Amino acid sequence: MFKKPFSFSGRIGRTEFVLSAMILAIFVWVFLDTIEDGEAIWMYFALAILLWFKLAQGTKRCHDMGCSGWHQLIPLFDILMLVSEGEEGANEYNEVPKGRMAHQEALSKGVDRRKIKK
Repeated sequence: MFKKPFSFSGRIGRTEFVLSAMILAIFVWVFLDTIEDGEAIWMYFALAILLWFKLAQGTKRCHDMGCSGWHQLIPLFDILMLVSEGEEGANEYNEVPKGRMAHQEALSKGVDRRKIKK
């Protein structure tokens, strides 16, 4: 989880996407709470880093759903990314994220997923 968080290639599942959104929200909240009037240049630098992180994670989530990363620019598409399942199996963007493979294997075999080694 969180391998190459600033990369735009690959796929991530819903869990990592939700955790990314929570981390982003915490950073923005702390950042906005601590900013003072004379720190505008640092504000733009920090916001650029946070925006890059958000766009990278969103692009990978779009890839997991089988669509281009540009789709995340559609208003309210983030809600769809939160509730939609990713494509099963490999797609044009990469293989299935490892965590989901273990869970799918456990469900298909009726095995307790805690016993599957990752």
